[in-house]
This record gives sequence, structure tokens and C-alpha cells, in this order.
Amino acid sequence: HFSVRRRNIIVVADLGEAMIDQALADGVVRDVPILGSLLRVVRTGGAVRDYMFTKKVLGFLQRTAREPHAVRMAFLDRVGGPAERRKLGETLVLLLDRLDDMEKTDLLARIFIALVRGRVTYDQFRRLSGALDRIALTAVPELRRFYREPREGVTIAGEDLTHLASIGLVGMRFFPAGWDASTGGAFATTELGAQFLDVLESV
Repeated sequence: HFSVRRRNIIVVADLGEAMIDQALADGVVRDVPILGSLLRVVRTGGAVRDYMFTKKVLGFLQRTAREPHAVRMAFLDRVGGPAERRKLGETLVLLLDRLDDMEKTDLLARIFIALVRGRVTYDQFRRLSGALDRIALTAVPELRRFYREPREGVTIAGEDLTHLASIGLVGMRFFPAGWDASTGGAFATTELGAQFLDVLESV
């Protein structure tokens, strides 16, 4: 099994060789230490733990390697010195490793690009990527409908809406419901949910 896994990793590395070379030369992650090292490991067909993880790394790099030089340099200045860049690289590797769907690799890259462009802060990046880690992608259409159509105030919870509320992408607003002072509630928008959808649709 190990030999098959290693062979698969090398095949992916070979297919992505030109892309990796470009990322090493031009990509924003070149100067993030952990990812720079990981790139070189993949480049040489080295001991990356897992074929699917390798695919996620390559997909992430393909999506993030296109940012202009000035934007990358401004971002790296904001990140700080080697220790801060290493911390960011470690965070990205952990996030990529946790993703349970290959489509989420592109979505994580979009959130990271928003960070690179200064559209979100590092704390917001962590909250957004945490929501991405937990969301079931089948619920994304419901998230889009809830925010793009006049649905705030809906009180009937479908499975997807309940799921979105459990991870903070949709909120709850409570209010007195009747003469006996019992309380009711309705789903409401949240800052995190609005930002999550905006980043995924505009980057």
C-alpha cells in the first residue's frame, strides 16, 4: 500500500510540476516557511503523508499563485517576521489537512486570497476558515438563498438552516411570542455568514 501511495503522490507531483515551479518562483506562499518547505517536498515526490493531502496542497497553490507581486509583498509586510510567517504556514497546513471535501480546497484558497488582499483580518480569516471546516457543502445553496432573498425572520427550520445556525453562519433572534409570555424565535443574518458568502462569491 505504501508503494502505491508513494507512486500516486509522485504522479500528482509530476502533473503539477510546472504549477509548483511557478508557485515557488512567484506565489505568495513562497515566503511562508512551512508551505515553502512543503512545496519542495511535493516537487521532489517526497514523503507527503497522503495522496489526497497532496491534491489539496496542489489545488490550493494553483488558486493562490496568481496574486500580483505588489499585493503579495504588502501582505507579507502585514504578516510580520519569520515567526509570524511560520505560524501562518502551520495554520494553513492544518486547515488543508482537516478539509473533508476537495471542493473546500478552492474555498479555503478564496478565504486566504481575501486575507492576502487585506479584505479580512487574520482573526476573521480564522473564523471563516473554521466555518468552512464545519460546513456541509450541501448547505451552501440554502445559505445563499437565506442571504440573497428576503427570508430573514423565517421561523421554520429546515435541516440545512439548522446546520448553518449551529456553526454561526445564520443566527437566531428571540422575541415574546404570545399572551402567556412564552418566547419564540426566528433565524437572522450574522456578520460571519454575510462575510463568508461575500468572500466565496467575490474572490
